[in-house]
Amino acid sequence: MKTIMVLVVDDNPGVLNLAGAVLRRGGLGVLTATNGENALRIMEAHEGEVDLVLSDVCMPQMTGTELVRKIRKVAPSVIVALMSGEVGQEVVEPDVPFIHKPFVPNTLMTTIRELVSRHHNP
Repeated sequence: MKTIMVLVVDDNPGVLNLAGAVLRRGGLGVLTATNGENALRIMEAHEGEVDLVLSDVCMPQMTGTELVRKIRKVAPSVIVALMSGEVGQEVVEPDVPFIHKPFVPNTLMTTIRELVSRHHNP
């Protein structure tokens, strides 16, 4: 069975480390990026490998919402979700799953597993 690969995008190293550790402990593969441009480069370098992108909403240069739109153009089958501690669900598109920060590790893992399950078993 293929390992689910998650790309976590956040300009805060603490969030990247925590989310990465939680997801790895849950048996998922993890890639990390500190901004949207880096995330797009990683997506290109790992074409077809990334199953889900979890991005912060508020980042310099490119917001998470902008990143989601770009990912949907180049990799429409990739699941996308946004997270933020600064803004709420109202700033993202209605069909984009949203995780509030700070998140509880078990809640993060459960949410990611539900998203993947829903996407692979509609």
